[in-house]
Amino acid sequence: MSIIRLQNGNGETNVHYEFDPSQKPIGEGGMGRVYRGTQIEESGNGFRKEREVAIKCLLEDLPEHAIKRSRREASIRIKNDNLVEMIDFVESKDAFTTHYHVVSELLNGLNLDGLLEERTTNHDGKPNHTAERLLHDYRENRKAFVGEVFRSILSGIMALHDAGYIHRDIDPSNIMVTSEGKIKLIDFGIAKKMNELFSNEKSLTSPGQFIGKPFYAAPELLLGDLKQQNYSTDVYALGIMLFQLETGHLPFRGAFQEVYEKQMKEKLPLNEVDDKTVRKIIEKATEKDQKKRYQTAAEFRVDIDKWIAEDTKFPNIDDKPIGKWLGITAVGLLMVGLVAYFATRPPKPPKPVLVVHQEEVIEEQVAEVEETVKTGPTSVEKAKEYLMDKNMVKEGFDMLQQLVDESDYDATFLMSRLYFDPGRINQGNEFYKNEWKTMRENCNMEVDNKKAHDLLFQAFKLNENDAALLYELGCDYMWTERCYLKKWEYAKWCFDRIVGLTEIGNEYYSCANSLLDKMQRTPAPPTSIKPNR
Repeated sequence: MSIIRLQNGNGETNVHYEFDPSQKPIGEGGMGRVYRGTQIEESGNGFRKEREVAIKCLLEDLPEHAIKRSRREASIRIKNDNLVEMIDFVESKDAFTTHYHVVSELLNGLNLDGLLEERTTNHDGKPNHTAERLLHDYRENRKAFVGEVFRSILSGIMALHDAGYIHRDIDPSNIMVTSEGKIKLIDFGIAKKMNELFSNEKSLTSPGQFIGKPFYAAPELLLGDLKQQNYSTDVYALGIMLFQLETGHLPFRGAFQEVYEKQMKEKLPLNEVDDKTVRKIIEKATEKDQKKRYQTAAEFRVDIDKWIAEDTKFPNIDDKPIGKWLGITAVGLLMVGLVAYFATRPPKPPKPVLVVHQEEVIEEQVAEVEETVKTGPTSVEKAKEYLMDKNMVKEGFDMLQQLVDESDYDATFLMSRLYFDPGRINQGNEFYKNEWKTMRENCNMEVDNKKAHDLLFQAFKLNENDAALLYELGCDYMWTERCYLKKWEYAKWCFDRIVGLTEIGNEYYSCANSLLDKMQRTPAPPTSIKPNR
C-alpha cells in the first residue's frame, strides 16, 4: 500500500487528504483518474474527523488551459443537495514535475442516462434502490418520475445560478442518482461565472468556440457567442431534457452537423409530447429567441410546479402500492432538494402518503414581479406578531391563511401547529413551543389534530428538509392520538431523514436516533405495512 498524502490547498493546515494510487480507480477519463480517498481533519485536542472523498489526479501532459479549467471547476463550492460538492484543488511537487488534484464529494450512484437505459446498478455494480424506484415510476408513472427528477435538477440549477454561474453542459450524463436518495448535477468543467463572460481576460472558452453536447445546446452556445450566453442558455438545455424525459428520446438526432442545423433553425417536434401543459412549457424553454424563453430557472420551476399540481389526486393509503405515489408527495414550491441519508442504513421506506378528505386546490401563482414587491405586511413574521396581540388576532390569522393558500412553507407549518395540541400526549413534546399555544388561544381555535396532520403533510410537500417538520410528522405516524393512522414505516422514514439531515449533537438528531432505537427494539404494531421494495 503506497498512501499519498496531500496537504489541503485552501490553507487549512489541520486538513489533508489521503489515497492509495495502487488501488483500482473508481473512474477514468480524458482528464485523469479518480480514486476513492479520505479527507482528514485533526484538532489540537487529538480529535480526528474523517470523510470519504473523490480525488481526481489530473494527467501530467494536460495543456495549461485544461489545468486552469479544472482549477476553476474546483473553486465552485456551493453546498446544495442537488449539486456535487467541490472541496479543493491541490498542487503537489516532486523532483520532476507538479501534480494537480481535484477533490470533491464522493458519490455512489449511476448517471441518469444509464437509468434511462434501464440500468439500476451503480458504477461499482452494487444495486441502487433509488434508481430501482425511479425506474419503476419511469415505466408506470411518468409524471411522478419527471416531477421528482426534474424538480431536483431545477433546485440544483437555481442554486448554481444564484451563485452567479451557468453550467453550459446540462444533460443526463451529468446528473447522478445516488444510493443515498439524492439527484445531483455534476461536472462543472465548462461552467462559467456570468461576470467573467464579458471580461477582457483570456477566456478558457474562446468566442466562436463550442464545447459541450449539441443535442442539448442552445443556439448561442453552439455559436460560441459568449455575450449572449446567460441563465436562459441553461434553460434551453433543461427544455430539451424535459422533452427527452417525457417522450423517451431526444428531439433532434443524427450527426453533429445535422443536429447543429436543427438546433439553430428548427422547432422541436412538440406534437410528440402528449401532455398539453408540458408541451407549452417545453416550447417556451426552447425558444430560439432568448428573450421569449424563461429568463430564470425559478420561472421555469413555477410552471413545472403548476403542471405537477394539475389534477393530482392522492389515493387512500391502502388503495394503491405506496411506491407508485412517491413522486406525488414532492408537490409544492421551492423545495431545496432531496436530503441525504446515511449509507450505512438499509434502503429507506417510501415517503408518507397523505390521506385527504377533499380534493386539493392549488391556486395560480402571481407574477414574479408581484412576489418580489410583496413584503412585510404579508410575511409570516408579521402574522405571528399580530397573532400574539389579542387586538390584532383576526388580521394575523387572515394573513397566515393567505400565505397558506399561496403555498408558503413557513405559514403552512405554523398553521399546522396552531391546530395541534399535545395535551395529554407526552411523547414527542420536546419541541412544542408555548407561543403556538398562545396564538391558538388568542384565535379561540378548537384543537383538531387530524387537521393539524393534514396541514403538516401539506407543508412537507413544500419542504422535505426541515428537521422540525420531519420530527413532528414522524411522531404523528407513531401515535394515533396525534394522527388518524399509525404507520411505523413512515415514522422510521422521517426519523432516518432527520439523522441524515442534522449533525451529531443536534437535539433533533438525538431524539430521532433515540426513537429509531426504540422502534428497532419494539415490534411494529400489527397494522404496519411492510414497505414496498
